Amino acid sequence: MKCAGKLRNRLLLTPSFVIISCFAVILLVFNLAVQNYIDSTTANQVNEELQYHKSYHQSAEDKKSPKRPRGSNIVSVNHIILDASQSIVYPTQQRHQQGRRALGEDIAAQVLAGGTALNTDQPVKIKLEDAAYYVKTEQIRGSFDGYSVTDGSGQPQTYTLLIYADISPIQSFMDQVNHILILLMIVFSVISIVIIFGLVRNIDHSLERLKLYLRRVGKRERVEEVETLPYQEFNDVAKTMQEMSVMIEKAEQSQTYFFQNASHELRTPLMSIQGYAEALQQNILEKEEALGIILKESDKMSTLVDEILFLSRMDSEGEAAHSKVFDLKELIYECAWRIQAEADKRDIIIDMDFPAGAVLVSGIEQQIERAINNVLSNALRYAKSRISIVCRTEEKEHVISIINDGKTISAERLPHIFERFYKGEDGNFGIGLSIAYEVMRKHQSSIAVYSNEQNTGFVFHFPIV
Repeated sequence: MKCAGKLRNRLLLTPSFVIISCFAVILLVFNLAVQNYIDSTTANQVNEELQYHKSYHQSAEDKKSPKRPRGSNIVSVNHIILDASQSIVYPTQQRHQQGRRALGEDIAAQVLAGGTALNTDQPVKIKLEDAAYYVKTEQIRGSFDGYSVTDGSGQPQTYTLLIYADISPIQSFMDQVNHILILLMIVFSVISIVIIFGLVRNIDHSLERLKLYLRRVGKRERVEEVETLPYQEFNDVAKTMQEMSVMIEKAEQSQTYFFQNASHELRTPLMSIQGYAEALQQNILEKEEALGIILKESDKMSTLVDEILFLSRMDSEGEAAHSKVFDLKELIYECAWRIQAEADKRDIIIDMDFPAGAVLVSGIEQQIERAINNVLSNALRYAKSRISIVCRTEEKEHVISIINDGKTISAERLPHIFERFYKGEDGNFGIGLSIAYEVMRKHQSSIAVYSNEQNTGFVFHFPIV
């Protein structure tokens, strides 16, 4: 349950953290983008207004009034003029300008008190109660004409020009948008967390059902139908476990069958040896006759044990290792030579059809030799008059066919011919062909069998190296 709890927490917390983080990043980027836009727009408006007053200062000389800047819908820009004694001369004390004058006095007092705006090239942001302003100053020498400073007639003096832009409305709008975005973030986060929590509960419930199902499979209970779960991935796991259970059951049955047959095959020659030994001890049989049977049965039992051990090593070694390239044609010649004497006794002809060059394959030579020997021995056991060994090289593989003209293998027996301890008519132990099959499989090769009224053939397929 500890691991399940950790998974549940991650499924719940990680998406929630991602959603909240995304909203927070969107909010931050929005504020930065809008603030940057406000700063740049306000700076442009302040600079344009300042440039206008500089041009106005020169208008008395060139007799041409400058064109006022177009202004902006976002911020409003105004100006304040201080004389040499830092007293406000504009806005004036006229009734219609009294509000602007009072604001100008507050702005001028804060700028003069701080002194920062007097020494910067960029507008400086100041706050008055709940309002915010960008302010820029400029020293101009000339004469005040009631509106601005000109370079005209009169007693010149140095005036301080303060250009200020009110950004309070847009700042208030930004605050409202931020409140809405924060509210939306909270609402959607809560909704998302509720949905995710529901999904996590559903997943957790499905995991519990899957765990109970896997426990039943692990206890080897008979489960006829695969558990149906809400999520396809869990269904795939359940289906895979069901398939693995069937495979394990088949493997256990095969192992049981293997030991039963091995015990039976070993018991038969052992009982024969014991019987002839007792007969020899009691002088019932002649010594030469009894010893011949005992040696024959001992050799049979030794061969069976050797094949069982070889098959066991094949199962434990896995895929073929320590492979080398060798000439398969030479190997088959040697295998055929070993059975030639027995074939001659039975008047069986062995003919071979091979290409002129070498037939190179990669693998463990001793194991492939064992497979070829087993198939040739099987062919010799059932052949009537001929065994044909044919090699053909195709596009990507060498094909070796070992064909005999013996009795037809029935359609019922043919699919089981490579199974362990499956014996055909007049078979020995039912291991030789299964060894050949395992050897080929370990070498990423294959062996197949066909049988008809004319002949029976075992076909090896080796990849070209």
